[in-house]
Amino acid sequence: RACPAPPRATMSNPADDAADTSNLTSDVHEASDEGATTKGSCFSMHPMTITSTLIWTACFALALYLHPPPSEKVDDILSPGVLGVLDLIVSAGIVGVTVWFFFIQSPFLFGKLGRKKFVPIMMQMTELYENTMMHATCLVLVISLWRAGLGFDTMFAVLGTAVKLTTRFVVVPAALKAGKRSAMERARTADADDARAAMEFASEGGSKTETKTMHRLVVVLVLTHTALLVCHILTI
Repeated sequence: RACPAPPRATMSNPADDAADTSNLTSDVHEASDEGATTKGSCFSMHPMTITSTLIWTACFALALYLHPPPSEKVDDILSPGVLGVLDLIVSAGIVGVTVWFFFIQSPFLFGKLGRKKFVPIMMQMTELYENTMMHATCLVLVISLWRAGLGFDTMFAVLGTAVKLTTRFVVVPAALKAGKRSAMERARTADADDARAAMEFASEGGSKTETKTMHRLVVVLVLTHTALLVCHILTI
């Protein structure tokens, strides 16, 4: 009597796996191209970088020159009180956006999308976030210089701006480059540890390679920048 046929093993479609890997590789290349542009703009002194640097430097000098504000009237748009409120709003906005972006939105999306889909998106979102926060932090410094000159609270804004510029032009480009290499390794080896906890991602990043060190450095600088702005808010 013929033996019954053994059950057929369920196997993934190699074509689908190849397509997923190709899509991930494509996404990573797109993200890394954007990161490479960022890195080039920092180390090769892209014209846009030179222009924005000159504009903000001129704004810092002008704000310091205009201190103290010409009018002490409460209803004057240039009064210290109005500038203080504007300083508080922008600084608090930066802190709120940072907390939302890194510690609420990112772990949530990582848990919902999984590492393969999330990492290329996060690489591009990080560049957008850093660009926005860099300009917002420079604006805080301009307002603080105009309002208080080189006072005690302005020192926190100065340190916060220095940390943000370092993060934007040095650390983040290096982290994006390391993340691109890590994602390419995962695309080739197709390791399956998407079940990592979101909180573990928040502290270690999406990989077990050198990306972990760069991710932790970015987190430390983000926390330092946020703490300095909180101190700035408390001393306004």
